[in-house]
Amino acid sequence: MEDSDGVRMRFAVSWRERLRGLLLRETTDEVLVLVPCSDVHTWGMRRAIDIAFVDGCGRVLAAHCNVGPCRRVRHPRAKMTLERFSRDDVEWFRTGDQIRIVRLKG
Repeated sequence: MEDSDGVRMRFAVSWRERLRGLLLRETTDEVLVLVPCSDVHTWGMRRAIDIAFVDGCGRVLAAHCNVGPCRRVRHPRAKMTLERFSRDDVEWFRTGDQIRIVRLKG
């Protein structure tokens, strides 16, 4: 997924933040990064989400689009998971993509 302006991300690192994920959140363009995470559920979700499982080197191990409510998706080798509300107008990650997360000051 290439974006010259970058992608805005929010990190979920505590157990509670990871459990909540996107549940009950307002629709946003942000990508939620769950660390550590290799297992995602969509129980209680009202909208479909896109999910990408990433290894410790930033390689996308598996990517899923339009995952509906009441589903469970996992990848045993994932160290982090990226998720967002599904969108047709913006490309999502594909298996084999390499990601790099850079913190910007400001």
